[in-house]
Amino acid sequence: MNDQINNIKNLIKNYTIETTPKVYQQIEDLKVLLTPNTSVYITYLPDEDPKNIVNTAKKIKDEGFEPIPHLPARSIKDFDKLKQYLGNLSEIAGVSKILIIGGSGVQKGIISSSLEVLQTGLTDIFNYSQIGLAGHPEGNPDISNQDLDNAIIEKNKFAKNTDAKLYLMHQALSVGKST
Repeated sequence: MNDQINNIKNLIKNYTIETTPKVYQQIEDLKVLLTPNTSVYITYLPDEDPKNIVNTAKKIKDEGFEPIPHLPARSIKDFDKLKQYLGNLSEIAGVSKILIIGGSGVQKGIISSSLEVLQTGLTDIFNYSQIGLAGHPEGNPDISNQDLDNAIIEKNKFAKNTDAKLYLMHQALSVGKST
């Protein structure tokens, strides 16, 4: 059994995984499954309580892994809640990496994009060292290609004025016929 576990750990070395607070609660010990310092993305689903994300990030950090919580801009009510969320992740959970995305097509507050989040300067205030941003190489049905291009240009401008490393993430699409 230990050989199988070690083989799995070697297979996923340098990979990242993703969880939700609800799924993570069901896992008894990530140390059995993952190598130390593995990056674990924490999905912020619509209607999620941000406290659950912060608590999950803290537990993952305490287990010896690198939590990377999502920050879905359109799910955050206002800039005070944004400051509270980023501050709690940094100060309570010890998070230094975050994935900022636009999030759901349904806007719940006054923040409409990841660029608006970046422009607040809060990621610098709370010392985020790495910031993932959504990339859409395949396009996005809710955003014009011109707006996507403009967003990348603006995010590149932001990257020149921060100490944080910025990177683009995207989800691959499956293309082809199903049989």
